[in-house]
Amino acid sequence: MHNKKLYIIIVTGVFLIFGMVYFFVWNQKKDTKVFIMPEETFAVPEELTNAQQDEKTEEKEVIYVYVCGYVNEPGVYELSQDARMYEAVHMAGGIKADGCADYLEMASVLSDGMRIYVPSAKEAVAQNAEANNNGLINLNQASKEQLMTLPGIGEAKADAILKYRKDYGEFGVVEDVMNVPGIKEAAFSKIKEYICVDS
Repeated sequence: MHNKKLYIIIVTGVFLIFGMVYFFVWNQKKDTKVFIMPEETFAVPEELTNAQQDEKTEEKEVIYVYVCGYVNEPGVYELSQDARMYEAVHMAGGIKADGCADYLEMASVLSDGMRIYVPSAKEAVAQNAEANNNGLINLNQASKEQLMTLPGIGEAKADAILKYRKDYGEFGVVEDVMNVPGIKEAAFSKIKEYICVDS
């Protein structure tokens, strides 16, 4: 009888131990989680890739131009590759009061490394005269501004030449300019190399 009780106790203890071991192992397996990194986590987001490509594209699509002359803020400016002349002039603070806006082709497309010089009104007149009359000012066609580019001819004398031309018609020879009040031989000697009377 005593041995039977001992046997029951031993068997019960063995079952109890196995039960505890099994319970412990089963709980460990249940709580263990295997984390697998999603495949897309390793990929670069499409938005970021596109943004980087756009930045590189933008870097390639800029040009630098030098704006100088009669502008308010001369300097080197960065513009888009398809920028127009007027944009460069605007970035340089616009044209000064004595600058010649009509000299530039404001709608023209710019190129990288371009030098944009804005001349004064007098410079533009002189350059136009040079192109049209081999550097000579035509007394029969010149505007007031063109006449004022001549040595010693200011606003008053330019007005006098225009009035004479209006009252008496075209000049026949360059020497006729000495008939204009205020323009005598001394004044004529200063301008005779720069004028003509071609119709």
